[in-house]
Amino acid sequence: MRKAPFDKVIFMVVDALRSDFVYSPESGFQFTQHLVRSGSAIPFTAHATSPTITMPRLKAITTGSIPSFLDVILNFAESDQSSSLEAQDSWLAQLRSRPGGGRLVMYGDDTWLKLFPTMFARADGTSSFFVSLMARISPYMISKQREMDDVVQEIYAAMETTRHLESTLLVLCGDHGMNDAGNHGGSAESETSPALVFISPKLRKISNGSECPVRAPEGTFSYYQYVEQSDITPTLAALLGFPIPLNNLGVAIPKLLDFWNERKRQA
Repeated sequence: MRKAPFDKVIFMVVDALRSDFVYSPESGFQFTQHLVRSGSAIPFTAHATSPTITMPRLKAITTGSIPSFLDVILNFAESDQSSSLEAQDSWLAQLRSRPGGGRLVMYGDDTWLKLFPTMFARADGTSSFFVSLMARISPYMISKQREMDDVVQEIYAAMETTRHLESTLLVLCGDHGMNDAGNHGGSAESETSPALVFISPKLRKISNGSECPVRAPEGTFSYYQYVEQSDITPTLAALLGFPIPLNNLGVAIPKLLDFWNERKRQA
């Protein structure tokens, strides 16, 4: 049986990262687009079911399950503890329970700490209510995209040059999208179409690259292959070699399984 291609994952969630913010000609993610062209990144649009707000989307991303509308209320309850996923099976729990003990670190939105209060060995959370979403027409949108793209470039450079990061997978994704006014929560396509990008130099073994930037079909946000957010969990399980979480409803993304397809692996 072939060994899993990765042993670490860096999971980077950018709030409301709609698909066109990464893939379109107007995007500030120029380095990420370069990685897509080179084959070091494989792009998708990940369908986020309603409600398109952070907590239920993180539940789908980490467990592969379908959240309920009760999570809309819990998303805004600062003192809520009932939404914790600590006792549920998730890819974070699977990583931490690996032989030798997996060590998880989190920096960012403290919604992760509500969901996983004791999961992380080290964490620094910031309340999402101190963060403002920008309208698509905001003059600050491109500069913020470039800032996030610089983070991707810095992480990728470390993956290329640091020995213990050689088998690290970087996942860049949005928890949901947003409409042109900067709002989200509903089921409009602009709100349910976040970007999803798998990034690693190792991906060049299974990808020749894709054209990027590109334009989606008129009036849509469907860039590249359309997958479900719940598919992230079983895909990570395959790529990192841990059991698929118990409540998962997603399926592994076929393109990423080409690591086990001898005909599609490149020398």
